[in-house]
Amino acid sequence: MRLLVTGANGLVGSAVCREGLARGHGVFALVRENSDLSLVPEACTLLFGDFTSYHDASRAITDSRADVVIHAAAVVSTGRPDLEKSLGVNVEGTRHLARAARDGGVKLWLQVSSMSAHADNRSIYGGTKFACDQVVRAAGIPFIIFRPSLVYAGIPRGIFFKLVSICSKASLLPLVGDGSEPVRPIHADDLAATMIRSVGVSSAVGGTYPLGGADPMTFRGLVGEICTGLDRHPRIIPVPRPICRLGALALELISGNPPLTTDNIEGLLRAQFVDHARAGAELGHAPRAFRVGLRESLEEMQSALPGVA
Repeated sequence: MRLLVTGANGLVGSAVCREGLARGHGVFALVRENSDLSLVPEACTLLFGDFTSYHDASRAITDSRADVVIHAAAVVSTGRPDLEKSLGVNVEGTRHLARAARDGGVKLWLQVSSMSAHADNRSIYGGTKFACDQVVRAAGIPFIIFRPSLVYAGIPRGIFFKLVSICSKASLLPLVGDGSEPVRPIHADDLAATMIRSVGVSSAVGGTYPLGGADPMTFRGLVGEICTGLDRHPRIIPVPRPICRLGALALELISGNPPLTTDNIEGLLRAQFVDHARAGAELGHAPRAFRVGLRESLEEMQSALPGVA
């Protein structure tokens, strides 16, 4: 198959590209001019353009003769929340790309959504990703939607790396509320493997699949596992949620990349348990244990974490 991947220079998109190549597919990476291409596998065919432009998207689909579009690009919640940008990219951008895919005869659309994409999540990220999924459903293209829990890997970027960085330095570690929210961290390679495996599974078309790692845990448990993996033992201090919101809002006012955002808090508090039993039965989803993936990821991250041996 010929796969056109957006967000190919990101944590998830690059994993999807690697898995697609390993499975023998032709992989075309749609990236913007002047993008950081360090994560894009060399065997990918690069196509330069902006998927939020119908013209660029249509040209990429024509040039790649794509059978499958894998949409992994999005404005995420690592930086200061930006409603206008998130609507423009996550919702309207997806609308342009989906129209170009339909007009270009694409056979299948694989959507990288999020566990945050549900109607009860009022965060900018969760809300726009939920709207994005609705756009995909209405686009007139066969689709499969994947809603992963927190995605991690050994790449020094994204929410997981930010969390690891905080845990590696702090002697006092504030926790949002009591940390009882459910999370099921999934390695990017395991997410990519299940997505690529779904290509050609006709029974999966039209489905929405929650995906997580092998180990369900609480957010506090996740923080504890990371600290143990780093051989760090900070004092964890629960902080009332209203105070956390005020603190995050203050940080957003002074930094474009704060350690905690109001979107992060809202998404965490609206987290839902990820049950991937259906993905296991229908798509062979068999993710690695978190401690295994964490150990691998921390080893890869060492150079980006000063003082961590």
